[in-house]
Amino acid sequence: MNTPFPQIHETLVRAARCGFNALLVGPHGVGKTSMIMSVARDLGLVAKSFCASTLDPFADLIGIPVPIDKNGDKTMEFVRSDSVNQAELMFFDELNRAHPKVLNAILEIVQFKTVNGERLPRLKCVFAAMNPAGDRYHCESVDPALLDRFHIHIPFERGPDPDYFVQLFGVTNGRALLDWYFADLSDEQQIQVSSRRLEYIGQCLEKGINPYYLRPEKMDWPIRKLLKRWKSAPGLIEEFFRNGIEACCARVKKDINQAFRFAGFLPTLIPKELADAHRVLLSLPPEILARIKADAPVVFENTRLALARHRDEATANRFQQELDLILEGPACQSVNSATVIAPS
Repeated sequence: MNTPFPQIHETLVRAARCGFNALLVGPHGVGKTSMIMSVARDLGLVAKSFCASTLDPFADLIGIPVPIDKNGDKTMEFVRSDSVNQAELMFFDELNRAHPKVLNAILEIVQFKTVNGERLPRLKCVFAAMNPAGDRYHCESVDPALLDRFHIHIPFERGPDPDYFVQLFGVTNGRALLDWYFADLSDEQQIQVSSRRLEYIGQCLEKGINPYYLRPEKMDWPIRKLLKRWKSAPGLIEEFFRNGIEACCARVKKDINQAFRFAGFLPTLIPKELADAHRVLLSLPPEILARIKADAPVVFENTRLALARHRDEATANRFQQELDLILEGPACQSVNSATVIAPS
């Protein structure tokens, strides 16, 4: 299954099984809604999805009052859609764009799994999603009393999930999209290109649609670099690792040109590749490690984080200790003040 952010997915699966309510908060286009729908599918739950911003509390949730005659006594009964009564997982998207009357009805559902005091017979859990309140989004802060009814609060970070994009588009095309996002886009451009937008770009490229037409108005993205990466696949990374990690270690130790070539790849590697390549990084000559420390120290931190995520914390700590020993050693110190020029 193509699921972004597998750790979050597993957490939501566990929450649903336990009957816990969960709230996902993050920017647009990062996969919050698709994540929740995939949880329902995986568990075989009947899901009812609402866009909270357009809900009517009576027509959609409580029901419409209808006069009925019971044995001559006239009364009113609330009639609502049977899909609400059959829901096992209820999902409210755009939670903080809802009208206060809608939020009051949602609060009752989240806390008691009831509507106007009437138990929803099959409801097991309630999930919701929203954008963070602030200058970027025209949405309000949510009442703390409602927020407190959610057992689990999950922040969604911006940025594409590498495993998801590789699964979705394959190693070659997925890597081209990821390299473009992480290496070619500025911080501001990365905010503009949501994970959903990047997925749209990949889908259109596969269908031969020019990505110039995928930019919203006034967005300036390096489309030529994207097309160059897309057309040059399979990338050089796959070629470099073809013979295995140990062969790569020997290669960068023996040939300074290959060492510089590998160092140039490092900022474009996805986390799983950084974890796999950490031994090669430690095999680079001291002068190159000194240059990375001066020009792109984030490579070292990203490698450590990748190891903690894809291996374990002990491996990440060992990597950091070995790296520190090299960087603090005499061979590296002797080149710290020198200008290192890559061979042509």
